Amino acid sequence: MAVVVHKPKFTHTHPLAIDSKLSLESKKLYKKLVENAGVWGASVQTVDNLSSTRVNLNGKTPALHDDALMDHRCKKDIIKEVKTQYAPLGLGYLVTSFEVDHTFKRVLEYNEWEIVIYCSAVHQAVTIGCVYTNGQDRKFYKKLFDMLQDIVGDVTSKPMHFKALTPGGNLLCINTDLEAAQSLGFGDSFISTNQLDYSGIPASIDTKSILSYILKSCHVHVKQAILNFRKMVSHQDYQKILDFLYLKPEDLPVFDKFIEGHGILKIKSK
Repeated sequence: MAVVVHKPKFTHTHPLAIDSKLSLESKKLYKKLVENAGVWGASVQTVDNLSSTRVNLNGKTPALHDDALMDHRCKKDIIKEVKTQYAPLGLGYLVTSFEVDHTFKRVLEYNEWEIVIYCSAVHQAVTIGCVYTNGQDRKFYKKLFDMLQDIVGDVTSKPMHFKALTPGGNLLCINTDLEAAQSLGFGDSFISTNQLDYSGIPASIDTKSILSYILKSCHVHVKQAILNFRKMVSHQDYQKILDFLYLKPEDLPVFDKFIEGHGILKIKSK
């Protein structure tokens, strides 16, 4: 271990530290460079390497133009600020529904819970979040959907509301598979958003009943339980059972009698 003591009579010199404080002029200039690069696809790398950037800086890179622009984080913050100015609530895509899906044992004993929306900008489904978990009961899913509401509110500054329950809500439904615990946990999380004066849905409604207003089940999962009926009934009756999803409310009593008339316990129990 060495201790160095500088004697006053000797001069101690070292290079001056880089002035890292960004001037208002340079910040304004970098914002302009971001706009030239295209706000939505802008990143530090794309802005710095764009040919128009050097043209605007007389052949220099941002770092050579101003020492403070050597700081990657500083430039990243400026880009974020510009994007926020252009879209304070995000990119403005109106989401009317979202889908959740499970992949069991995705990583060891953990299941993957995936949230997907349809993005009109790219004309395809986009995964916006994943959760890896070994929780599968109703209480767990309620907590998961509670957290989802909090996160969406923090990111978008807009609450996650359903049009059928809350004024100003933009969501029509959630699309799910047939996981009962997941559906009930979802209902437990969102039932408190029901506003009687707006929706006309009684405040005394239970979780199972409110799902009929805001949840849709995946047709593929629903029909999987019916596929085994193919050899039990005639082709005509099988097709009639398979198309139950498209029944109107007034047709349900007739359909019930049709099912009861078969007398096949497996079909009746479904």
